[in-house]
Amino acid sequence: MILKKSVVTILFLATLNGAVHAQYKAFDPTDTWQNQIDAVQKLIWDLDGNRNDKGFFPSPNADINRVSNRSATKGIDNIQKTILRNGDLNSMQKIKYLRGLKEALNEFAIQFRNKKIKGSMLTQLVDAYEDAMLQDIEGESIEPVLRAKSYEVVAIIEKNFAFQGNVGFNDMEFLLIDKAVEKNPITGLGLLNKHFDKYPRKDSLLSAVAKIDQDALYNWVPGGSKVGRFIVNDASDPLVKMIGQIARTKQGRQYIPFLDNLYRNSITMDEIDKVISNPKAYYSLLVKTNLDYAGREVSGTNVYGRSLLEQKIKEVGEKTYINVVNGLHEKPAATRFASIRNLTPQELYYLIVMNEEVIYTSSFVNGTNDGLYYQIFKNKINGTELIQSVSADHYRKFIKMSANYNTLNHFLNSMKPDDAQLIMKAFVRNLDKAKGKDSLQDAVDVASSYSSISDPQIKNLVLTEVQANRAQAKQERNIKAFRIYDIMNTLFLSMDDQSIDLTKTLGIDPVYSMNLKNLQDSSGRVVIQQFFYGDSDGKMFYPPYVNTFANMGWKVKDNKYWSEISSPKGTPITIYTNKPLYKVEGDGMDQEAQAQLADYFAANNIEPKIVIHRGHSYHLNSTIDQLAPSSKVVLLGSCGGFQSLNEVLEKAPGTQIISTKQTGTGALNISLITSIVQSLQAGKDLDWINMWQTFREKHKGNSQMNDYVPPYQNLGAVFLMAFKGMEERDQQGTQ
Repeated sequence: MILKKSVVTILFLATLNGAVHAQYKAFDPTDTWQNQIDAVQKLIWDLDGNRNDKGFFPSPNADINRVSNRSATKGIDNIQKTILRNGDLNSMQKIKYLRGLKEALNEFAIQFRNKKIKGSMLTQLVDAYEDAMLQDIEGESIEPVLRAKSYEVVAIIEKNFAFQGNVGFNDMEFLLIDKAVEKNPITGLGLLNKHFDKYPRKDSLLSAVAKIDQDALYNWVPGGSKVGRFIVNDASDPLVKMIGQIARTKQGRQYIPFLDNLYRNSITMDEIDKVISNPKAYYSLLVKTNLDYAGREVSGTNVYGRSLLEQKIKEVGEKTYINVVNGLHEKPAATRFASIRNLTPQELYYLIVMNEEVIYTSSFVNGTNDGLYYQIFKNKINGTELIQSVSADHYRKFIKMSANYNTLNHFLNSMKPDDAQLIMKAFVRNLDKAKGKDSLQDAVDVASSYSSISDPQIKNLVLTEVQANRAQAKQERNIKAFRIYDIMNTLFLSMDDQSIDLTKTLGIDPVYSMNLKNLQDSSGRVVIQQFFYGDSDGKMFYPPYVNTFANMGWKVKDNKYWSEISSPKGTPITIYTNKPLYKVEGDGMDQEAQAQLADYFAANNIEPKIVIHRGHSYHLNSTIDQLAPSSKVVLLGSCGGFQSLNEVLEKAPGTQIISTKQTGTGALNISLITSIVQSLQAGKDLDWINMWQTFREKHKGNSQMNDYVPPYQNLGAVFLMAFKGMEERDQQGTQ
């Protein structure tokens, strides 16, 4: 903030020098814009929630705060000084750059409030504005200085008043399209469509997208957009043209999983047509194709559209087999598992690894000789042969699930001892090699499995291998690998040594407890949001859920869409739970109830700090999509998979996650929830270790109790939290 001398100050100084004649300060047109910049600068200082300091501290991390605050204070002031002291700029030019600076800072403040830009990006924005301004003053294009900046920053600079006449404005627009497509191909292609006629690199850009996100191109073909018409009629890349050809057919979504083989002429649409109407035959073809793709990837061949194939394997496998087996959970094993008896070991394998979050425990393993897992080994195949037959595809997921369901010893004992040692060492190795947005999935699977390994020898083998890989990464100065194994080493050691301070060592929020104050709003109230869905279970458990609290003396208020349940004494607690309304799946009634509640929250400035998902895992994505960023504790049922954990932590960084290895039971869920609220009502922090000991003792006769995972044992979530935090701190160090 630049302080300007007032007329009173000038007069006072003049009288000290004996000057008594009148003093006048000529009007400076830049003063107005300087005052506006100072006002926005002060606004940015307040965005961190502390109105009593003169600085911007958006992060719990001291290094991030130091850099961000320097930009919010000296960085902004220095740009103003540079403008005002430049003798080559006339008054109007100075106003142009001052106004542009004010607009850029104001846009940052708006986007930060709307959670569309991170506080840490202020440094990048301030640097980008200064660099662009200096280029513009020299009459040079500003596009080169923006190439290394993020999409969010380039978008702010591109529409900034000061640079609308820059000689490189068109290039800057094109750069923004490139950045948008890189960040999110689907929405980025929307920006391309808007500027399609001017953009010069459309063919090469679409070709690049086709290699990384085939679904983004597919989705633009219907509707007759410029992008869609180009994909179909004018693209030169055969892969782009094949995507366009598939997307124009009525059965496009059934063909697209086979994209790579169609592209390489290894299969025809006519051949696929023969099995589309038979879900079991179609599933078999999907798995056969995936085995082919997995083998080719091991040999170094690029395969396009593999994720679309795996999504379809999950979709068809869940609908055709998993839902059937789960739905017959009260029937004898002979009836329940009849549909999977004729599946190959590989088809069973993919049913398991693709459906982690929907398989019931009793579907995975039923007794000592039945279930999806044991059905694999009835085919006279051992563990080594199984993993080799799928080219080790998703083998870490299979090992993780075997550990979770206590079949890991059986799996390893089916091999020769040397093979078992090798596969567990491989399980831990090369966790830094994966690329792309899911590059941490294997590491999360390894971290998640450790707490479920019951055999001390296997557990020690995994820990020893983690420590060996940590040492190797340190010697090779492989930062990513060292970080992965260092976090794992700390987490695994902490399982038996609770004197290890994970918060201090890993730079994360506490995981062994949750402070009551962190859950209270400004009035001292704790707000809990519970999601219900109108399937048969939801309708069955909703009344007893509400009645549980009514019987405890809590006040219940109802309206058409939700119930409001409030504590009668102690810490004020309010639970808002939407009613399970849908009559026919997909009729939108549940979504309407949840949307009405969300509108009520927004209108009354209510922010839930605890969020509970009640429903089968196929409803989980809907809950995560609506997860409040204010969430500090979430109970999300079977949320052990990488995608769900990652999405939860993206929505609400640092939140503590209580998950289950399968869909939780209504009775146990209510018991857990009431123990949480009673602890808070008594004014206590949530001490997860003591609470879990009490919870287990209370339900020690219930085997499903072991399926519930407290925050401190949810090692996959803790690993992600720690790794992402370190990455963010690294990013700040390079800005």
